[in-house]
Amino acid sequence: MEKQEIIKQLKDIINNELELGIGADMNETTGLLEIGIDSIALMSLFVYTEERFNFVVGEDALLGKNLHSLGDIAEYISSRVKA
Repeated sequence: MEKQEIIKQLKDIINNELELGIGADMNETTGLLEIGIDSIALMSLFVYTEERFNFVVGEDALLGKNLHSLGDIAEYISSRVKA
């Protein structure tokens, strides 16, 4: 799955499921904190992401050390989702 498609779906989850970032111009470089995603919202995002992309988020992502932008999350998903 292409990174831009993943970002599109992430934006949908963020807007419609988490009700965050509405009206924001989100792209690959958009920081999670910029659109209101704190640690609790990040956990919710992971739950919806697992359902949407049919994979299990690993412990490495739960620590969130390298996930600061939509692009970071898209890269993570891309590396774990089978085409």
